[in-house]
Amino acid sequence: MTGLTPYSGKFAGRKIDSGKLSLNLGYKIDNGKLLGDNQIVVDKLKLGKPVKSPEAVNLPLDLAVALLEDADGVIDIGLPVRGDINDPKFSFGQLIGKALVNLITKIATAPFRVLGALVGGATGENFDVVAYEPGDAAVPAPETEKLKKLAEALQKRPQLKREVQGRYSTEIDGKEIKRLRVRRAVAERLGTKLEMDEDPGPIDYGNPETQKALEAMYAERFGAPELKVLKDSLEKDKGKAAQSADQAPQTGKAEDPGILSKAIYARLVESEPVSETVLTELAEARARAIVAALIRDGGVAPERLSTKPPDALAKDAPVAAKLFLIVARKSS
Repeated sequence: MTGLTPYSGKFAGRKIDSGKLSLNLGYKIDNGKLLGDNQIVVDKLKLGKPVKSPEAVNLPLDLAVALLEDADGVIDIGLPVRGDINDPKFSFGQLIGKALVNLITKIATAPFRVLGALVGGATGENFDVVAYEPGDAAVPAPETEKLKKLAEALQKRPQLKREVQGRYSTEIDGKEIKRLRVRRAVAERLGTKLEMDEDPGPIDYGNPETQKALEAMYAERFGAPELKVLKDSLEKDKGKAAQSADQAPQTGKAEDPGILSKAIYARLVESEPVSETVLTELAEARARAIVAALIRDGGVAPERLSTKPPDALAKDAPVAAKLFLIVARKSS
């Protein structure tokens, strides 16, 4: 393949140091138009140094080769080509070179799609993200199955490593952490013994004991006068609602006995502090959970996995960790 270096350098910006190219060619010529269907097998391809070329496309060639190359160092692809043999600039080598660059461009722009196709990944399945429940670091069951597929694909492509970045949503994760903390505080005031990070479940707003616990928490945080202000405000709203009901047909809707408890809970959640450290620790835990799942369930060697520093998600973005593919150094 070293003979293709002029074309790989010109269009891809890299030399070819070594590799064997085998072609199974099928061509038709119709009115000077060349129609070719090629089966191309590349064995032990080794890319060389970069080449400066104004026509070169900036491509992650090492990643593309690692995605195409199987465990035996063989790349086997079907490559259709089209050309005009009447063109004075027609060159078969140039035609193949351009076709390869186009193929690599498609691969490089969607590497996880290529990797997922190795194990029958569903169309539209996002193999580069792992979705999470808000505030939770455990990998959900559907995402665990996806990670198993990706682990299988990694076994087929030994030159690839995976980098995992845990991410967090200040708004979505933060709100869920606040809710959990308040629910746990209420449950503990009611005498419930909880394991670390255990979710006690929903609050029973109609329970008188729950209401007492919530009122005590509110008074401790905002002061007893503020609790009275909240109660008076709700009573005033109730009075306005009753007056309105006297002037309108009765709907039969019963008064909500937990309205005060719900208002207190909402205010406590809103005011619950959640530090940036807590959120970054959540993101780090998510990354560790993904790595652990790939090792435990997918059999991926630990040295083929690494993590990146956590990052915050854009506002309203779905809660998910991000996966990256990087190329392992070939042993000499």
